[in-house]
Amino acid sequence: MVALKIEPLEPVIEVVDGVIPPPLTFTVKTVTEGLQETLTAGQWEFDTPDIGKIVASTGQFDVSGLHGGKGLVKVTVGNLTESTMVTVKLKLHGDSTGQGPTLQDAFSNPANAADPSLALSYPYDQTVFPRGLLGPEMQWSGGGASDVYRLRVLSDTFEYETYFNAAPPSRFAFPTAPTDVWKKLTTSITGPLQVSLQRWDGTQAYQSKTQSWRVSSANLAGTIYYTALAANGDILRLTPGASAPESFLVKPPGQEGRCVACHTVSSNGQRLVAGFDGGASPWGVFDAATGNQIYDSGEASGFQAMSPDGEFVLWRHWSDGGFGSESALR
Repeated sequence: MVALKIEPLEPVIEVVDGVIPPPLTFTVKTVTEGLQETLTAGQWEFDTPDIGKIVASTGQFDVSGLHGGKGLVKVTVGNLTESTMVTVKLKLHGDSTGQGPTLQDAFSNPANAADPSLALSYPYDQTVFPRGLLGPEMQWSGGGASDVYRLRVLSDTFEYETYFNAAPPSRFAFPTAPTDVWKKLTTSITGPLQVSLQRWDGTQAYQSKTQSWRVSSANLAGTIYYTALAANGDILRLTPGASAPESFLVKPPGQEGRCVACHTVSSNGQRLVAGFDGGASPWGVFDAATGNQIYDSGEASGFQAMSPDGEFVLWRHWSDGGFGSESALR
């Protein structure tokens, strides 16, 4: 006996719309110098238990159906070992149009023409998404009120295809029921995925508009702060797992409608410095935990920067319609 041979090699197992396929049984053979193969027994292991498990004595492999992914099956016979990669691919489908196979065939055989009006606006191409967040709301322009769309998300370990209507301003949010599609996507993929959006205008289907996204292997650990101009100029924050952003700044009495926009957060997350009213204007420091203002500069500035511990602010003094030459940085 000089080597081991596993069968099947590098199998791809598909879980379609939550239906668990029958178990797959691996076998191992010993191979001699004369290339004679003999079926034998071995001790089996699998290193990714969230996507499947293997019976150590028989090699029977069962997928969990919870996530897609890749894992290594290893077998040991005596002092020899051999391994092979297993790919579990989740495939999900949706169709809220009720138009069935005929329309789906039209998307699969589109006109040999680029879409003359469809333009993807959000998310951006090459966006990297951490795990543990709600899915993005896709946005685009150039469609009609009765147009039908096909969205496809493709990777080695996950596939999602859905048909839907989206009247202008066109939006699409990944469904959360009966299956949380975005959660399945982000827990099944690490690395790149391809996204394509295709439009049918009632007469023909056009070629897809495509983007490449990427899923990080880690959850977002911090808090996202951003300016919401539609909220009369306010700073909102979104914590991991939250279903909606939070308005948390406590503005002084009588200044509830004051615009607070351009801002910087200390790297320890404890304080925030922000400019008031836009342009060259006064600025203040806020306690990030309570939202209370703890300092008001009373002097106009451009943008500000904050030290990692939140104890110091770097700012530029504004004097007589321009940045002062005397100690311009403070």
